[in-house]
Amino acid sequence: MSKPIKFLVLGRTASGKSSIAKEVCKRLNLISVMSYTTRPQRKSEKSGADHIFITEKEVKQYKNDIVAYTEINGYKYFTTFNMLDKSDVYVIDPMGLDNLKVKCGDRYKFIEIYIRTPIKLTEERAKKRGDDIKDFKRRYVDENLQFTEYENRHTFHYHLRNDRPFDESVDKVCEWVKNELGKE
Repeated sequence: MSKPIKFLVLGRTASGKSSIAKEVCKRLNLISVMSYTTRPQRKSEKSGADHIFITEKEVKQYKNDIVAYTEINGYKYFTTFNMLDKSDVYVIDPMGLDNLKVKCGDRYKFIEIYIRTPIKLTEERAKKRGDDIKDFKRRYVDENLQFTEYENRHTFHYHLRNDRPFDESVDKVCEWVKNELGKE
């Protein structure tokens, strides 16, 4: 019996990874992992739609079920086995990915989709979504090492340079996902 496929979508901050993943799920009737986070909710986000926003104290109750974990700018992000089992697509960073592979790499077939976007375009997107530009730049610098290492490993199955119209990017990722699902 084959392992369930989990599509892992990676990309630096404001690369478009979450928007693309959300639209791919909508078009292909897939379910995206809902991750927990201790970071403050952005104005454009809804709890339970983008992340599940929790307090530092609440993290402890999930300790034994955490399957992928990372910290960004001092905020915790994670998901649980239960959430991953119910989902098809997971937006994750390289540190979380490494953690995920160690914890359950033999349980699922992971397909990595790496979304890369030019820095000027990511900064424009961050401004549009209401990010504080100093915070955006700090996050970009903070995640630089892990993404540079990830790029150098070349473990991703698909790579999208996301500098085209949104629908074209989504169409391309949908094509890849359908291709992988067709192999099963």
